[in-house]
Amino acid sequence: MTQKPTYEELEYRVQVLERESVWREQAEEELRKSEERLKIILDSIPAGIVIINAQSHIIVDANPAAIQMIGTYKEKVVGSICHKYICPAEEGACPITDLGQKVDNSKRILLKADGKETPIIKTVSNMKIGDQEYLIESFIGITDRKKLEAKL
Repeated sequence: MTQKPTYEELEYRVQVLERESVWREQAEEELRKSEERLKIILDSIPAGIVIINAQSHIIVDANPAAIQMIGTYKEKVVGSICHKYICPAEEGACPITDLGQKVDNSKRILLKADGKETPIIKTVSNMKIGDQEYLIESFIGITDRKKLEAKL
């Protein structure tokens, strides 16, 4: 047979719950601020950054520089398969996930929304969030550099 808790025990439990609630609110606020800082940083970087689900090859996010280089709206890019906008590799022949290549400051091609190709320098890193793998692709355009090289 269980005894009813005393008034002091109930009061203590309430205080513990209140403290936990305050800590949770503080942690949520810190997380929100951290996410906001990260978004500001990613949005201000002049290099294209794209986050891709490594299993499905679906683009889950892209910063403004990537969207500008691709040449369409973010709403069209996010949710699309990366082979449509980012990489000219065919489905099932991803250089990273299917062929096991390492892309580190490599000269590659960026597919633009208008079907044209743009030369870029690209790096791809793997990242795991929870149990999901992602590819973080960062790239800069080198069209001007290629034109200068051709003139020389």
